Amino acid sequence: MSYKMKESHQKLLWAILVFLIALLSGCNGNDDSKNNLPPAAYFTASKAEGAVPLAVKFDASGSTDQDGTISVYSWSFGDGGMRTGIEVEHTFTSTGDFTVLLTVIDDDGAQGQYSKVIKTYPSDKITLLNKVKFWAYQLQEIQYPTAEEVLIDSKYDMLVLEPIRTDWSDDGTRRYDTKNLVTRLKASKAHNGTDRKLVIGYVDIAEAEDWRWYWIEKGWPVWKQGRPRPPGLPEWILSQDPDGWAGDFPVAYWNSQWQDIMIYGANTGTHPDRDYFSAVDELIIDGFDGIYMDWVEAYEDEAVIAEAQKDGLDPAEEMVKFISRIRQYARERNPDFLIIQQNGSSLLSGQPQLLQVIDAIAQEGIWYENLSDMDLDDPEGYDQPTDPGQTAELLINLKAFKNAGIPVFCCEYALVRASTAYEKASVNGLIGYCSRSSLSKLTTTPPPGY
Repeated sequence: MSYKMKESHQKLLWAILVFLIALLSGCNGNDDSKNNLPPAAYFTASKAEGAVPLAVKFDASGSTDQDGTISVYSWSFGDGGMRTGIEVEHTFTSTGDFTVLLTVIDDDGAQGQYSKVIKTYPSDKITLLNKVKFWAYQLQEIQYPTAEEVLIDSKYDMLVLEPIRTDWSDDGTRRYDTKNLVTRLKASKAHNGTDRKLVIGYVDIAEAEDWRWYWIEKGWPVWKQGRPRPPGLPEWILSQDPDGWAGDFPVAYWNSQWQDIMIYGANTGTHPDRDYFSAVDELIIDGFDGIYMDWVEAYEDEAVIAEAQKDGLDPAEEMVKFISRIRQYARERNPDFLIIQQNGSSLLSGQPQLLQVIDAIAQEGIWYENLSDMDLDDPEGYDQPTDPGQTAELLINLKAFKNAGIPVFCCEYALVRASTAYEKASVNGLIGYCSRSSLSKLTTTPPPGY
């Protein structure tokens, strides 16, 4: 109600202003205005429609006055914005149909008007994200030609993939042409045969991984699972992964050195085997549509909490700030870059600003969890029921995202129980995907209707 009243007041004030200008223009002390012909308003627009934010240039130089000159060009853009001038530019930031009205006034106070409708809609990627019905998740063995073709031939609307060339564990991954794969995938069709696939890059934003470019390039020592911490590691690498994932190490993600590695690329140097300076840089250079952020739940990790307390910080608040910085950096370089959070759904309860910095959330193991690092055929890598209490808590948390209009995906580690998992996801309004813990191949149990 308050917005409508404000907009109506704006229109009224604008109408009064136009009337006063016309009145003053007509006060020339003679009666020539009685025979004055009104001016003809006309303008062109550089764009008739587009995704927000939509910047449009308007040109009223085509307006004419047969018996005088036009002295005033007044614009109303239909969204509360107003300008004057022959050539103006306006950026539409909300979606809808906006009637742009040009009012011209000649030197005798006569008026003419002309209008056009500018249509705006959500960005292409947001539109595609909201249309995702089928999605898939693969982190290993993507670099092999057969795996590439399987991904391209698939009909998934969204693929979450390991970036590959940031893995420096061998030369094959280090020098892999990720950009070529992303380009080919984005040229392939989604399930409806019309839209293209969304291709999202996986990044563990709160754990250092000992096979990544930054670790190997800097020559940091190996910290073997269950062994004491070796000397020579940065202090902000805090501990070993609490769930037993080998080579993963929780970090103080608010540390400037870590944020340089993830976001800004300052002080990361150069190397002949990379043209990127940070993890986010690599995603943007290779054309990914967005980032899939793993280990957002780091704010709940004991080592992280202890380090944050020592630094006088709130780890949950710092996580939202971190995500916000990722978003800002990426959007400055690609305005449509998508930000997808994995796990950490309880973060929203104390940090409502989270909704302003993510585009979607995905949750692992609502009904069937994975038990750490497993081979593809290891029976403990699928069909392991999640504790019912945890399931109930996760569903409550995720409902808050759904109520806010945020798409919610789930990854269930289920094989025999895949049909049950898909049914549960559907009942709860979630977009499900069932696979095995290793995530080394596309699922053999795709969603119903795929």
